[in-house]
Amino acid sequence: MIDALRYLPQELLPRLPLPKETERVFKSLLKELRPLFKENGFRALGQNFVLDSPECWVTINFQKSRWAGDKETTFYVNVAASSKRWLGLYGKQPVQLPSYSACDWRWRVEHFAPEQGVGQWTLIDHPSYVSTLTYLQTLFREHVFPATRTMTTEAELLNHTGWLEYPQLKTRSVILAATHQVGALKQTVAKLIENHGSGIAAVGTRDHITMLLAKYPDAMQTVDLPRDLAPLVR
Repeated sequence: MIDALRYLPQELLPRLPLPKETERVFKSLLKELRPLFKENGFRALGQNFVLDSPECWVTINFQKSRWAGDKETTFYVNVAASSKRWLGLYGKQPVQLPSYSACDWRWRVEHFAPEQGVGQWTLIDHPSYVSTLTYLQTLFREHVFPATRTMTTEAELLNHTGWLEYPQLKTRSVILAATHQVGALKQTVAKLIENHGSGIAAVGTRDHITMLLAKYPDAMQTVDLPRDLAPLVR
């Protein structure tokens, strides 16, 4: 149960006091990592490091566990990316950094690691601080930063998969319709309807297709819609 809760957005987790000494160690860790992130185009923002491009947001987030022991601080590292075009369509400010949970591409940092069994780090004392810092510096430099550099344009972002299929298919369809990639758009909309056109996501799928038809009529006229969605076409 506790392990499953680690995947909840941080804003939904209960607020519990953190141990003061290891909290200082955690803050020192973030401070020590800042120059490395800056060298790779990221700016520090609280417990986040942000890479801002004209088309996309990329965020690396350090999430503290609320179930660490009394004398330790345990944390996870999240990586997320989002299309600014997509954010603008749904009323969010594309110039404003979205939260991790608002991004449609999401990973735990261990996804990019050569040994994916390492998913959390615990700070207890100075030796644990040194070993964690050394490991993360290597992980970011050799694996994470090369991957995030391929997430800064919509075209590159489409080559990645991560997190849930449904929101990603919706974002993909917007990017493909906006850039008039009709072949890939047809496949994406067909998959969206096939996998999410019924059940709990049916209304959201229908609303999304209605939006696509209104916003991108030229691209969407190439898409064959099933009979129950045909009345949406004017």
